[in-house]
Amino acid sequence: LGGGRVEAVGEQDRILGVDQRGQVPQLLLRVGRGAPPPLERGVLLGIATITDVLDAEVRAAMGPSFSATRACSDAMTPWPITIGPDAPLSEAVRLVVRHQIRHLPVVDTGSNLVGMLSERDLREAIGDPLEYLAIEPKLVTHEPRVSAVMTKPVHTTRFDTPLAELAGKFADLRIGAIPATDGFGALIGIVSYVDALRVLAA
Repeated sequence: LGGGRVEAVGEQDRILGVDQRGQVPQLLLRVGRGAPPPLERGVLLGIATITDVLDAEVRAAMGPSFSATRACSDAMTPWPITIGPDAPLSEAVRLVVRHQIRHLPVVDTGSNLVGMLSERDLREAIGDPLEYLAIEPKLVTHEPRVSAVMTKPVHTTRFDTPLAELAGKFADLRIGAIPATDGFGALIGIVSYVDALRVLAA
């Protein structure tokens, strides 16, 4: 990823010069695609995903000027919306759509974190969430439960984890969000890759 010229191929496709790193994030947002391919002298060199861009930006933000005092609590969303493992999947879909969130921590009746349900998990299980809500419950006779779709075990982080360490965890694990816990392991927040990036880049 690198700064040059954008060429358009049809209405939707976009290609980048190999020296055009500065325009990659804006291009990804504008065209709504995850992978503009970089070119050098007309030769396709590879593909740049949103994760690649975020990873590069986080690493850059962790330079000499980065403040080691910043912690997970500076970036997390406190007291996130949660759902139970035995809840019907349609309930999770409604929460995701209504609150425009991408990750739902799954907690049992004892408030123990037992899984994580992401928008990607939902789409892999039921397709488009809005279409699923349109047919449910009329055509769904045996609706799956959250426990059947959620990701487990869950990667967690303490609220006081240094943000530099957390950013490295995001890059290594390739996950979109991590639940934050207190000193006793209780869920108190959630921090996304984008949340961390915003604080690191501030």
